[in-house]
Amino acid sequence: MVSAEMGSGPGLFLIEADTAGVRWEAVDTTGRDGSGNLLLENATAVLVGEGRSGVLGWALERARVAVAALQLGVAERSLELSAKYVTSREQFGRPLGTFQAVQHQLADSYMGIDAMRVCLWRAVEAIDSDERDETASRIAKWWSDEQGAKVVDTTVHVHGGVGVDVDSPIHRYYLWGHQLARTLGGARSELSGLGAALTAKSTSVG
Repeated sequence: MVSAEMGSGPGLFLIEADTAGVRWEAVDTTGRDGSGNLLLENATAVLVGEGRSGVLGWALERARVAVAALQLGVAERSLELSAKYVTSREQFGRPLGTFQAVQHQLADSYMGIDAMRVCLWRAVEAIDSDERDETASRIAKWWSDEQGAKVVDTTVHVHGGVGVDVDSPIHRYYLWGHQLARTLGGARSELSGLGAALTAKSTSVG
């Protein structure tokens, strides 16, 4: 599924992966998953939605919500692993979790995750009720970018040296969280898009 400019604006196209003119160049990433550059040269494509206006925006709205949902799961599991670690790991003769500084950091992460969940479900509700408003999905994605990255930073920090070990589960969540926080453009891109959507909404109402 790729987007491309048409005479009437941006459109969404479906291309068979094994068709002529399609080439894939693998790229290594810190996330260790399958990534690469898609190169197209005179490839045959099928227009999705018969050129209907807004089909690309329709797909991107759902993609933003899907990424925000995945980021919520990453952040939640990262916090669970950290809570378990600080109750068993001892420092200066007592569990790490008994130190106030550690408690405050994980409490902030818990509240941030709860806010991520609220924004996500509002975006899901907007899609389910077929609201013609992209602001809810952009808010959910922007908050998941900002807070999701902050949570995985905190959870790696409370793990100390174990957290930076690339073989550690928490380090994998750290990489995953930062990768998701940059998917579809990242927080700055979402904030810019949100501003434009709010401006358009305000203009149409006025």
